[in-house]
Amino acid sequence: MTQPNSNEQENKEEVVIEQFALGLSIKVVSDFLKPTAKLLGDKLTSKVKQTFFPEDVLQEEREQERQ
Repeated sequence: MTQPNSNEQENKEEVVIEQFALGLSIKVVSDFLKPTAKLLGDKLTSKVKQTFFPEDVLQEEREQERQ
């Protein structure tokens, strides 16, 4: 009768370990993707500005050169 209890305990421990590993891997991937997503968003914003508002982009570049 003690065998099923020890198997249950082992299964519970394995589930906890798997959940921890999954949480850790999600955290690592999330930390990696945040700056990548920001960089892609910045590039997309820049492209949209250049395409639809080229005068504004030229003006911003001139202002940056003055500084």
